[in-house]
Amino acid sequence: MNNFFWKAWAVVLVLSLFWLGWCIKTSAPARAQSPDVPDVIRAKAFLLVDDEGTTRGSLSVDVDGTAGVRFFDAQGKARAVLDVDASGTPYLGLLDAQGEPRAGIAAHSDGTSYLILCDAQGRVLFSAP
Repeated sequence: MNNFFWKAWAVVLVLSLFWLGWCIKTSAPARAQSPDVPDVIRAKAFLLVDDEGTTRGSLSVDVDGTAGVRFFDAQGKARAVLDVDASGTPYLGLLDAQGEPRAGIAAHSDGTSYLILCDAQGRVLFSAP
């Protein structure tokens, strides 16, 4: 790309930063927390739903003690999972449209960890203990 293009982008960037700074400086200060807003909300599960009422995310604790955050596609299939099991092992998983694991990473309490990548047939493409 030519020099003019990069100079134009630099000018746009600088002007955008000035505009952002002005917006922050002139915005109203944050109000103190309303007294009717609780400091803590306790529940066994929270569900995030779309306009049609389809569950698109959840924050819950399973019966086995696993605490997790899950995100679902429009068909209700889990697509991303962040769990911490009862032993304290965190797991991050990405699933395909059929709900099958395609990528995962975990860090065990003994210091070991693993990373795994699978193809659409469930074959391991890469695994690192």
